[in-house]
Amino acid sequence: MRLLEIILFVFAITYAILFYVGYFERIKRIRYIGIIAAIFFLLHRVTEGTRWQMYPIYFIFVFIIILFIVANIDFEIFKRIYDKKVLRICSIIGFTILIFLSAVASYMFPLYNLMKPSGPYKIGTLSFDAVDMERIWLDKDNDYGGRKIRIQLWYPSDKVEGYEPSPWLEEGTEVADSISRLVGLPEFLLRPTTMIKSNSYKGAPLSLTKEKYPIVIISHGLTGLRSLHTDLAEMLASNGYIVAAIDHTNVAAVTVFDDGEAAYLNSQVLSLGADREVFLSDGYKIMNVYSEDILFTIGILEKINLDQESMFGGKLDLASIGLIGHSAGGGAGVLTAQRDKRIKAIVSFDPWLEPLSSKAISKGLNIPALFLRSEQWKTDPNNKNLIPLLKSSKGYRELYQINGTTHLDFTMIYMYSPLSKPYGYSGKLDGSKNSLIRQDFVLNFFNEHLLIEETSIELDNILSKYPQEVEKIDYQKEESE
Repeated sequence: MRLLEIILFVFAITYAILFYVGYFERIKRIRYIGIIAAIFFLLHRVTEGTRWQMYPIYFIFVFIIILFIVANIDFEIFKRIYDKKVLRICSIIGFTILIFLSAVASYMFPLYNLMKPSGPYKIGTLSFDAVDMERIWLDKDNDYGGRKIRIQLWYPSDKVEGYEPSPWLEEGTEVADSISRLVGLPEFLLRPTTMIKSNSYKGAPLSLTKEKYPIVIISHGLTGLRSLHTDLAEMLASNGYIVAAIDHTNVAAVTVFDDGEAAYLNSQVLSLGADREVFLSDGYKIMNVYSEDILFTIGILEKINLDQESMFGGKLDLASIGLIGHSAGGGAGVLTAQRDKRIKAIVSFDPWLEPLSSKAISKGLNIPALFLRSEQWKTDPNNKNLIPLLKSSKGYRELYQINGTTHLDFTMIYMYSPLSKPYGYSGKLDGSKNSLIRQDFVLNFFNEHLLIEETSIELDNILSKYPQEVEKIDYQKEESE
């Protein structure tokens, strides 16, 4: 809850108590209380913005201001109304109900702040559309003449003064509403999340501290969004990486472009409920689209690096590219790393590997690979491919399990509501702590294999920080069933 919201709550509770005990009748200062109420409400409206969770409190403030107006017109009228004890009792009951409703709504759908990144750099960010004219969209009915995706960059900066903080959800209401629809909630419930600011600043200059910066590309899961991995992107950027996250059009919950056009999730691209062979065949097609989006993004970064008029000109270390993928994005990352030698390291969160061919699984990976598994997917059929992939890989590879988590806990679902736990969307582990665990693993893994820094911590040492939450899986002994 934000500062002025707390003040409004305290003010409303104090007013309710004073109104009931008859304090106003003795000191006759209703005029001043009404003015103060109006000032606080306007300050809140202008500086913080209103949200539906606070509507019951706003109603109390409207009541206070109405009384203020009545008392100023004729204080005797106000006194006659106030002297009726029944009206005072009804009012205090109403105030109590309204304060309770607002408190419950604020708890169930809070406005959290994004956690502060761990690194020494400040963070700049830019977003843009990119069109691959060699390919069409997954949704042919929305053919643009090519496949159009959305890319957001996060990067190290030294100077952010004078630059506007970027919202967590850059495309605002369209993104918030898409999440609501996916989980079956009324659209208005999650709209206040559009008010959350990130730790990044639009268009801030790139830091010139280093000659070049390593690249990490983030690929979300089916129905996901790039914004659901902002915590990782900002953490990496603050530690000296340039991060590119993709909204994979038509398989993201929604992709909103510069012209305001919105491309929503096309549920027809994956045949849910169909024969398993058809389902996995569709999944493989999607994996290829993801993989091609990643390779196209690398091509875009190469062009940016060649543009000497861009602040990124010559600053991208394209010999040091890492991938982070969740679910379908993780499976596509494996596919991409097998196809392109520019990928030097990969992190996969619950990678969806079922659609991959046995040939791809037996081929394995020849680059450093870190796999993090949720407790929910401990017994998932996906292990039938995950364990053989690990066994057949030849480079450094490790598998860790984060206990008390679900598949969606590899996103920022913790930002939406504590109700995600009782409804099974997230596990028992605290969302912020889960995010810190993932950040520890990701940063130290990439520091070791992209930056090759001596300051990186051995991944096994992270276990000592989280002995109850994380366990290392001996994939050589684990069954692939």
